[in-house]
Amino acid sequence: MYGYLIWTQNGGLDAVMPQWLDCLLLPKGSAAQVKLAEDNARKAFAKACPSQDPLSKQLNPQSMLALFSRVEPGMLPFGMAVWLAHHRLQPLELKVRTVTLEALVSDQLSDLDHTADLQRMQDDMKAMATLIPDAMLAIDIRKHTAKLLRNMLQQHSVFAKTLNAPLSQILGSLPPGLKPQLPIIQDVLWDVVCSRPAGQRAAALAPFRALIAQGKGRLLLDAPKRCVDRLKFMLPAPLFYDALCLMVKEAVEPDARPLDEIIDTQSDQAADLYNAPLNAARRATMDAVAAGVNLGDKTTSSGEALLTFYRDRDLKNRLRTRNAMQLARSRKNTAPGQPTEKEKAQAAEIQAWSLQQLAQWIEGPIAPPKAKPAPIDRQAILQAQQKSTGTSAKTPKAPQKAAPDALTVADVDQTIREALSGTASFLLGEISDLLAPAKLLQADLERITHCTQLQPALQEVADGKKTLQEDATIALLGQAEEAVIQLREGIKSAASSAKLQQDFRNALTAALHAEPLELGKRHGGQVAFRAQVEDWSFVSENFHNRWLPHVKDILVNGAPTPLAPNQAVALYVTGSSLSGYAFDVSVHLWQRYRSSQGKPSTESGPLPPMNTAEWFDTRTTCCVLHIPAK
Repeated sequence: MYGYLIWTQNGGLDAVMPQWLDCLLLPKGSAAQVKLAEDNARKAFAKACPSQDPLSKQLNPQSMLALFSRVEPGMLPFGMAVWLAHHRLQPLELKVRTVTLEALVSDQLSDLDHTADLQRMQDDMKAMATLIPDAMLAIDIRKHTAKLLRNMLQQHSVFAKTLNAPLSQILGSLPPGLKPQLPIIQDVLWDVVCSRPAGQRAAALAPFRALIAQGKGRLLLDAPKRCVDRLKFMLPAPLFYDALCLMVKEAVEPDARPLDEIIDTQSDQAADLYNAPLNAARRATMDAVAAGVNLGDKTTSSGEALLTFYRDRDLKNRLRTRNAMQLARSRKNTAPGQPTEKEKAQAAEIQAWSLQQLAQWIEGPIAPPKAKPAPIDRQAILQAQQKSTGTSAKTPKAPQKAAPDALTVADVDQTIREALSGTASFLLGEISDLLAPAKLLQADLERITHCTQLQPALQEVADGKKTLQEDATIALLGQAEEAVIQLREGIKSAASSAKLQQDFRNALTAALHAEPLELGKRHGGQVAFRAQVEDWSFVSENFHNRWLPHVKDILVNGAPTPLAPNQAVALYVTGSSLSGYAFDVSVHLWQRYRSSQGKPSTESGPLPPMNTAEWFDTRTTCCVLHIPAK
């Protein structure tokens, strides 16, 4: 279901996800201890679900006692609240969640001999797993079953029938140089077996036999330490052994990359596969706290942490907006001339902040699709900001000095002008970048012409040389936005091999892990992959507008800042590059529409497509990665 929120000593928001299944590994205790635990559970249940609550009559008291007599007293009120939240789900949701739990447990244990002890373990696991956030169910259940299997798999007939022989063959074929490390390799192989789904354990060992035969067994010793050194944390065991299986599978292929490269790539991808559900559970917890869901004794502290997060973010945003707009106004008064590199960087920073801040204010794109263009409501923005600071939107009876961080009409107006100019600059660059692949890959000439015809008007808006009515400017930006989408969709695909695509994915993953994401950042490193223009189509099709679900926070003014529940980051593939590269892959900040509640993507996987029906691109870059040309 949910975790709970804390405000850390470093001034950040974090979500705690208790390891509920570890409660099942603790000894039950004496009869007196069990009685005390059950009494505490009865009191917690009576407080969280009093007799007048209809749910109190529907739940089995013995099932409740069996579950919560295993939970430590300090976690009892929170655990009880989460358990009740599970049972308060709508009937269809409750059924789906129950079936999911049963399937996850069965996937790991269905090849074992059925015994009363095994059935009891499964029942206990299914009951305790109701407390786990949805996004973390698979990882936590796999982690727990792997611990159980480590101690009991050899006692079941499946071991003698399918696992003993291949394990013995691998260990018996170790070369002299690896024989002293036999106990370590034996443990690694056993953990691989115990973390595989039922029915897949023996098959998973085949590539390991090939690895030893090819003289690459050192991978089994190097991978665990190199993975931790690279990630700076230890992956949950099942995810590490998933990654290890992929490392071994790649290592035994013809023309395989060096082992260290394979370890690094698979470690990065495994980290993404872990952080994505962790962030999803965190996002669900933030949404639940904002909606007022009862979290027992964690309710108040979680709510205060979330409120502190938003207040802290709003204060920093207001101060940065004031500073940025004062800088923008001062730049307008300087003598005309060729801008310096410092002035160019300042202008880029002002525009990036204006785009992000306006998106946060209006909770929608500047030019909403299929909407009649209209001027942006300054007063509505100011009133919302005054409300967030706790000040009254009404005019005070006596003159009062404004708070140092309070926004003015001039600040909001300047922010809007900078954002309109920044949007025009972005679309100009997008059209310019797309023309090269569009012409080379034979896009529709009419679409190309339409984009080029919009360039002069966009340039005037970007430069601020032509004053249009705001609704006319927004209409122009909307036309350009649609024209860019049509041009991108009209570029024909070029053939590319599966190996080429996998090589690019590996190189991009490594580059993303090496590059800090920072609000407004318009530079970055290179992707270790040489491309030609024809490669652009497969990159655009597979990586453009793709969500990065593993990203938890970005740097703002140099400080790590958690993404809010209505924020996400996604890849953006440019048509070409102004820096002499084949093209670029950027990371953009996205935001959810005000009236929407959907997730950033309706699909799953490492890089799922963004949910463009409910989320929009703010055009604010967080880094730009460069693809070298062949």
